[in-house]
Amino acid sequence: MSRNTSIINGTSLFCGIISAVCAFFARMLSGSPLDMVHKLEGIDILPPIWIFNLLSVAWYFLIGAAAGAVIHGVNKGCVRGKEEIWAYRGGIFFSVTFFSGLIWYPLFFVGEALFFSLVTSIIITLSAVLCAYFWFGAKINNAALIMSAYTIWTFYVLIVNLSALFGI
Repeated sequence: MSRNTSIINGTSLFCGIISAVCAFFARMLSGSPLDMVHKLEGIDILPPIWIFNLLSVAWYFLIGAAAGAVIHGVNKGCVRGKEEIWAYRGGIFFSVTFFSGLIWYPLFFVGEALFFSLVTSIIITLSAVLCAYFWFGAKINNAALIMSAYTIWTFYVLIVNLSALFGI
């Protein structure tokens, strides 16, 4: 990362673990996704549910670590002035991405609320793009790259949601 910050530090590791645990428990406590999985058997782009959950939790670890790197950089004074404002703006969009992502799984797989999960996945994708944009503006490039890669995952989730809703 620029400005003497690193993606590998205690804050990043802590935030990554906390994020992954939140994603894991959101999936485990929300209920069984099997009814929806059976309804989605005709959709070829959906992997087995255990792979989908594993990837989701791994992504949550990575984006949590990215947020931890931003927090670490701001606390160390490596990000100052206008760039600090950009880092905080990215943090706001990260929070929207994070909590919307926790809500999406129960909406889609357990509640089978396809329209609301579609709206939620659009919010997740847009906020992830904005988060990456602001973190690039803050010159916290590694965290921004992780959020950019996460945006690809959110596009995939959006496609899965569209496929389920419209039977594509």
